[in-house]
Amino acid sequence: MSELYLMATITERDKLSTYVSFYRAQNLPVQFIMLARGTASSETLNYFGLERSEKVVFLSVVTDSVWADISKKLRRELRIDAPGMGIAFA
Repeated sequence: MSELYLMATITERDKLSTYVSFYRAQNLPVQFIMLARGTASSETLNYFGLERSEKVVFLSVVTDSVWADISKKLRRELRIDAPGMGIAFA
């Protein structure tokens, strides 16, 4: 029997439809989607010349084998390992 994990994906809000389409194509049900904001302080944002960003958080329950497969596809197809593309973890 496989272990179950809670997989979280966090990305910019404007990428919401891209990630929903990706998860649908992978037949991976997303159980919960939340709107969020970045947590960096105003001082940090000002120092780097950034603006506060709107985020979206996806939560799914996956097995260890599904996590291994989906994490590879997230890196390969959505370039989630590139700066600014988001983060996924289980």
